[in-house]
Amino acid sequence: NFPYLPKTLLFLAKHNFAAVRKHLAPPAATRDADAESLLDFARLEFATGRTNEARAYYERAIKASDYEYARLFNVWNTGWGLSDVLTLGLGREAAGDRARAARYLEELSAYLDKLERNGQVWHGLHYLRADVRAMQGRLDEAFAELEKAQRLGWHRSWWPQFDPSLASIRSDPRFSTWLRSVNASNEPLRARVLSAEPALQVSLN
Repeated sequence: NFPYLPKTLLFLAKHNFAAVRKHLAPPAATRDADAESLLDFARLEFATGRTNEARAYYERAIKASDYEYARLFNVWNTGWGLSDVLTLGLGREAAGDRARAARYLEELSAYLDKLERNGQVWHGLHYLRADVRAMQGRLDEAFAELEKAQRLGWHRSWWPQFDPSLASIRSDPRFSTWLRSVNASNEPLRARVLSAEPALQVSLN
């Protein structure tokens, strides 16, 4: 993966959209990017509302020599609440191919169900299921899955604010209520990090 992607995510978390768009690599710099990186770029472009740029990266990804659909069903990424299959769904929706987008969502949903039946349950799994349900228009179920994700330890309150898969539910009052609850649960953790910063600075000097 491209090393500057984490920095781009930091800009996004800080709501610095100008920096995100400036930092996203121009096409010439990604000539040799692998499929996974191209899908990362597409997801970030969707998150910042640049649909045309996102579609361009998406189309390049699925034509890349190392693109393999089966590899996108990744247990590690699922645990973190990430899935490139969602990006494929967003790409097909943007292209007007709703039938194929729906199939991607159904296949991801079946994969998540299988993991859960096998006892592999994490906050990321329920967060991804919320993504799927939101894209399917099943909003009540999406909020129920977000609440499950929080109960299991979901703390990343910044990403849902930009996650393109959750676009359909962000205007719902339940979303802001849920987000406030996640932020409130993060306060003890934030206080511990801030209290440790002076000691960390001393150890680094």
